[in-house]
Amino acid sequence: MKTRNLPRPSLRFVAVFAIATCIAPTGSAQKHTDKVMIRGQVLVSDTARSGTLEVVEVDNHYCVPLVVHSNGRFELVLEAGNKAYLRFEKDGYLTKEVLVDTHNANITREAVRKNKMLRFAVQMTPELPDKRLHYAAPVGIISFLNGTGLMKVRYDRRLVRRSDGDIVAN
Repeated sequence: MKTRNLPRPSLRFVAVFAIATCIAPTGSAQKHTDKVMIRGQVLVSDTARSGTLEVVEVDNHYCVPLVVHSNGRFELVLEAGNKAYLRFEKDGYLTKEVLVDTHNANITREAVRKNKMLRFAVQMTPELPDKRLHYAAPVGIISFLNGTGLMKVRYDRRLVRRSDGDIVAN
């Protein structure tokens, strides 16, 4: 059997081919992650922003500070599929939580278009004379319907009385 004399690839060709192979996107290697942009505003009766705390707890795994600008506006980007608790605290006001569950957020083309930007405002409520009154659960639950992916909002403004040191499970 005779061996054919084929031209050997140049070193430059091999290097370019190797780099192109490493960077080329493949279906299994790179997964496109859908994002949900959340914009909102914290509204308070006084204009002072001192003594405020805003935190985001993502998927019950980690917390990140929520940057709120001096005018009360904030932005947050979540990956579709995340569940995040947004917690708003300010001296002299009741603590509020908003739950955002982005499962199903980008399930259809229409949902992707409509859910690209989620906007809402959080109106802080001054503390009541009875300091033991707190919200029973997140005051707002934002989720997305299975099947259509369209946004659904539930409100819960129930107050519960807690004794000092008691933990109330919802």
